[in-house]
Amino acid sequence: MILIGSRAAQYHFPNFRKPKDYDFIATSAEVDNFLSKFKYKDTSKHANKRRALIELNGIKQSFEFDLVEAYPSNKLIYDNDFNYGKYDNELKCSYAIASISTLFMLKKCCIIFPIHWEKNMKDFLFFQKHMLQLNSWQLEALELRTNEIKNKIKYKEMNFDISNSNFFKKSERFVRRKVPHDTLHYATCFYDKPLFLKVKKDLDKAAIDKSLVDKLSYDDKIKLIQEECIALSLERYILPAMDQNKLFDSQKAYYKITCKMIYHYLPLFLRHFAADNFFKILNLDIDYVNKFLQNKGNIYDQ
Repeated sequence: MILIGSRAAQYHFPNFRKPKDYDFIATSAEVDNFLSKFKYKDTSKHANKRRALIELNGIKQSFEFDLVEAYPSNKLIYDNDFNYGKYDNELKCSYAIASISTLFMLKKCCIIFPIHWEKNMKDFLFFQKHMLQLNSWQLEALELRTNEIKNKIKYKEMNFDISNSNFFKKSERFVRRKVPHDTLHYATCFYDKPLFLKVKKDLDKAAIDKSLVDKLSYDDKIKLIQEECIALSLERYILPAMDQNKLFDSQKAYYKITCKMIYHYLPLFLRHFAADNFFKILNLDIDYVNKFLQNKGNIYDQ
């Protein structure tokens, strides 16, 4: 068995948040053998994951087991991550402990989806400070597990391969735009034209092209996402507040949009980059609201 989750994190970092349960990657045989030592209540809900409630020293503890047989990513982790070991006197068994880089990879899989996002993102940023890169099998596990999560939650990515008008029409009843979205880009972009124009093969469609994004410099990739964060902050928070003569917090609005970029707004291929560079994207050194107000008289000329 391999210990994952917050207990594994606490093994490496004793000051990590207090664990509430036990999380393992294990074979079905290992789970059966482990549970045979205790009186337990089976709380499993799915065939691919075993759950149990066990009383330890008078306290009921929740145990969750990701089955090796259930998903290829589990087997890849199980077969490769065994550098740390421990005998647990309370559980009366030995198990491996996931490495910091594996724990980081497991969080990296989750943060591009709206799954316990704030907790997962906080953990992701914590681990990010303590490791440099993933090795080859961890990169393979990242791709496998990301696809497994997509299938498990029946995730459907937004369809960007439609006309701009149809794309914006889908959200119109929620947003009720006062200013056309693209004109917000023109009023606040970093260069003479918005960067999204450089990453579209068809300017009449909403889709941006991965190969064109890859050709951008690192700084321009950051600016590409920042420009979208600015436009959406204005559209979703600032302009509605102005319209109703309400106070607004431009930094808070920008922060909220930056978070949603990672798990909702961006196409999937760009979300990991946004997560990896979360603080860089947040580090916006312009007053975007003032810039919009100064340029708003000219945006309709574009």
